[in-house]
Order: sequence, then structure tokens, then C-alpha cells
Amino acid sequence: MHFLPTTRGAFDGSNDWTKCWANFDPQNTNYDNAGINYLAVTTSASGATTFCQGGSVTLTSTSPSNNVWSNGATTSSINVTASGNYFVTVTNAAGCVASTAPIAVTVNALPTTPTISAGSTTTFCQGGSVVLTSSATTGNTWGGGETTQAVTVSTSGNYSVTVQDGNGCSATSTVTSVTVNPLPSTPTVSASGATTFCTGGSVVLTSSATTGNTWTTGSTTDTIHVSSTGNYSVTVQDGNGCSATSAATAVNVSNAPLPTVSVTGNTTLCQGQSVVLTSTAADSYSWSNGATSQSITVTTAGTYNVTTTNANACNGVGQSANTVVVVNPTPTATGAVTSTNGFTVVFNNTSSGATSYSWNFGDLSSSSATAPTHVYTANGNYTVTLIASNGTCSDTTTIPVSITVGIDEIQNVAEVKMYPNPVNDIATVNVTLAENAQIAVNIFDITGKLVNTVYNDQMNAGLNTLSINVSELPAGIYFTSVTSGKYNKTMKMVVVK
Repeated sequence: MHFLPTTRGAFDGSNDWTKCWANFDPQNTNYDNAGINYLAVTTSASGATTFCQGGSVTLTSTSPSNNVWSNGATTSSINVTASGNYFVTVTNAAGCVASTAPIAVTVNALPTTPTISAGSTTTFCQGGSVVLTSSATTGNTWGGGETTQAVTVSTSGNYSVTVQDGNGCSATSTVTSVTVNPLPSTPTVSASGATTFCTGGSVVLTSSATTGNTWTTGSTTDTIHVSSTGNYSVTVQDGNGCSATSAATAVNVSNAPLPTVSVTGNTTLCQGQSVVLTSTAADSYSWSNGATSQSITVTTAGTYNVTTTNANACNGVGQSANTVVVVNPTPTATGAVTSTNGFTVVFNNTSSGATSYSWNFGDLSSSSATAPTHVYTANGNYTVTLIASNGTCSDTTTIPVSITVGIDEIQNVAEVKMYPNPVNDIATVNVTLAENAQIAVNIFDITGKLVNTVYNDQMNAGLNTLSINVSELPAGIYFTSVTSGKYNKTMKMVVVK
């Protein structure tokens, strides 16, 4: 025998267990009738149920009352800001209970808030810039739309960067303020006169700004005096440290011509001589010896130059080249007649400071010997001139000579002849004497120097013939002298080769 277990049906006495969850005649049920106990409830979301931290979604129950949400709220709507599964349970007056299916809400965390670092000061002057760099290497979006990690900023403003992750969540940095100060007005430079001039001149350059000036020369005044070639500009700086620079003003300075010195005469002088030095024309002169005239007369050795000035520097300013004046000592020429023998005169030279001598015997003959012997050919008064020289300077003196050989002194010599003349080998001299006599025959060169003694001995009365060998003498003019006591006869002899 089988026994059925004890069961409890849907209807138990007066209780109908299906009333809250079953409707056996739904087509004929009037749901507006307050006596109906059937219970149904749903929920809806106002937007996306997946969002980023800081966002929210509103969940709303279809039941106007008796709502109990899974988070404990009892309102018909709740505002959700945290991840979770949200549902609502509703109990009506009949004691029926209904719960909705859960709604999953996902709240994604925000990425790390980025920071901004500045590559330099964020306050600068117009024309400058600063590099702003995000701490995030990817996902950056700057206020200007740039998506790079770093941006270059050259205008004033507040700059921030937003970083977005793969969930679409973003974080924005704090603001970095950039201040770009305007530049001051660009100064201009004015010149007091021509900017092209000669050495010694100058020009004044003036800035249009009265303060804050710094010139290319380093000067900080509003004006500068310029006297050299260059490009000059001025920079003006304001209280913000911002500056503006003028256009360059070119100054061209040409070399002023130096004065020159002209020489009248010779700069190598002898004592007692002078030379005139003359400067080119100028407004003022200052010679190295203290003179202030255009020309100076120099009598002493030294180095001379002149410094000139001119109102117009292009006419010449500065110091001339040196002119060296040399003054050599002057020798003293002195001499005298040592002895006279007939027509033969021996001279003595007592000059000082000389290295060479020139004698002019007054009879168209001369000598360079220091102390010559000269044979005159005729009686007479002669003026002998001696010039003593040291190579540069000379002195002159004269010596009077008187030749007076009496006829009674020469009567023992009847005749003297010489032939051939010109001669190149052997010359013959005939001496005719009235009586025996001491005879000397000498040959002198054109300077008066004795070059050969042909004969110096007694001769007999009558014709005496002498042969003179001139083959070894250089070609030139010579004098053959025949003397006897105070008698002297000098004959010009030409030697040819």
C-alpha cells in the first residue's frame, strides 16, 4: 500500500497563495480595480550604467511607493555613483512582494591627474617661449587641441592638459599661467652731424629713449660720442626686463692724412750750414724742437717731426714722419810754403780734421798730395788754393807764392830743349851751358809728385844730351824740370802709349 505525503495546496482554508503571483483569468481582470492584489515592478536607468568616477546614473522604480532598494534607499529613484548591482523590492498592501532584476553599474577609476612642468620661466618677453611638458607620456590633450606630451607656448594664458585612459576616463591638471610681457617701443638713433668723417673728428649719437639705454659700446647714457668706425645701436630695457634694439647706425672714419715735411737743402750738413724744413699747411704746428711755425731752419743734428691740427681733420692731423739731420764736423785748411828753390816750391800742410786734399797752384795745375812740391815755369805771383776735406765737409785756404828768378842767376844755362813731344819711349833733353854748372833734371806728374830724377850732377860747358826713358810711365801729362842754382825751366811732356 502506498501513502501520499502530506501536501498543502494553493488554497488553504481562507488563504489563496496564488493571489500575489498568479492570475488565472488575466483577460478578464480589471487592473484598475483596487481590489486586485497582483503585483509587478521594474526599474530603468537614466543613462549609461558604465561611467567614470565622478559621474552618476539615476535608477527609477515603476512603483511609486513601498520601494526598498538594494542599497537601502526607499525612494522611487536613486542616484548611483559607485559600482554595484542595484535592484528594488516592493511590498503592496496585500502583502505581495516583488523584486526587480538587478542593474549592474560600473564606475571606472580616473587616470592619475597629470602635472605640468615648465622648461623655463613662465613669465617672459614677447618673442620668447616656454616648453610645457605633461607628466603623462600618452593620452594628452592640451587646451589648444595639441595631443603631444609637450607644447611650446609663446602667448599669455592659462594652460592645462587632460589625460584620457582606455575607458574614456580623464583627469585634468591644475592650470599653469603663462605671462608674455610686451616689448618696449623700438628706439631710434639720431646723429648730430655727418657719420662719415676723418680721424680726429666725432659725431654724437642720441637715443629716442631717455632711460633704460645700453649702447653697443656699453654706455648707458642717452647719448654717446663716436670717433671710430663701427655699427652703433642702442637697446632699451623696461621694468619687466623686456628690451628692444634700434637699427644700427654706421659710422665711417677715414684715416686723416698725416702732415709731411719738405726739405729745402740737404739734411747732411757741415758745421755752420743749415737746412729748412717745411710742414704741409695746417691750422697749428708743433715741431719736436718746440717751434710752432710752418717752417724751421735747422743747424744742429737731430730727428725732427711736426704735429699738426686742423678744424677739418680731413685736411691732415697727427705727427709727420721723422726727418733726420746730420751735421758733420768741418776740417780746418791751413798750409804754407816750406821752401823755394828757383821755380820749385815745397808746400807744408798743417790742416786738421781732413782726410783728403786738393791743391790748385794758380798756374792751371793741381795736386792731391798731402804736402806737394810744385815746379813753376815762369816768374809771377801765384795764389795757391788748398781745399781740405773729410769726405763730406771741406775748408779752403789760400797761400800766396811769388816766383822771381833773376836773369843773372840763369846766365850759365844758355839753352834747354826736349824732343820728341809727345813721346812714348825715349825723350831727349839738350842742355847747353855757358860754363860748367851743377844741373838737376827731374820729372813730376800732374799732381806735383816727383816720379823720376833723371840727372843731378856737374855738366860741362857746351851741349849736353840726356836720354829719358818714359816707357814705364803711365800715359799722361808730366813736367820735366831743369834747374841750376836759382835757374829753373819746366817743360810739359806728354807721354802716350
